[in-house]
Amino acid sequence: MFGVRRCRTASVRVIGFSFLPLVVFLILAGMPIGAQAEPTCKLNPVGLTICHGPYALCDKATCHPVKGTQNVECTCPVLNGPSFASLPQLGGSCTAPQGKIYSLFSLQGFQPDKMLSCPTGSFAQCWNATCVLQPGGKQAVCTCPLCPGPFTTPGGDCNVANCTGQILVGSAFPVSGGGCPSK
Repeated sequence: MFGVRRCRTASVRVIGFSFLPLVVFLILAGMPIGAQAEPTCKLNPVGLTICHGPYALCDKATCHPVKGTQNVECTCPVLNGPSFASLPQLGGSCTAPQGKIYSLFSLQGFQPDKMLSCPTGSFAQCWNATCVLQPGGKQAVCTCPLCPGPFTTPGGDCNVANCTGQILVGSAFPVSGGGCPSK
């Protein structure tokens, strides 16, 4: 299906790997190849790669509108370790420009039973966005497109009211009904 390449030299073990997290990742991805590190609302995770090093994890971020645009700003924690990227989207390298960091996806803290299905609302699509590191390097601010329509998200605390009451990071995915599998 998708080849997995390494961005830096490291070993990747797939023993006992469950494909459920990868499927959920592909649902969350929402990224086509296009302009470098500028996400759009469409899903096409070409060049799926595992990067190793620092990255912003925006999966549970709450965002706010950028006045006069169709974008939102999301403040995301900076983590270190393996993460998923669309390498062609990043210009062929997992290493962001000086003072920046890429918003990537990882399974760190991921709970499939906490995936909120939102039948209405708009969501931020931040995967592969170029973000600005904040002083101290523990957070990054990412500018992401605001995408209309049904979506899924690991954010929102499994509260359907948050689908329209907040701007959550998510990915377009047809949903019937709303809520989380655990509820």
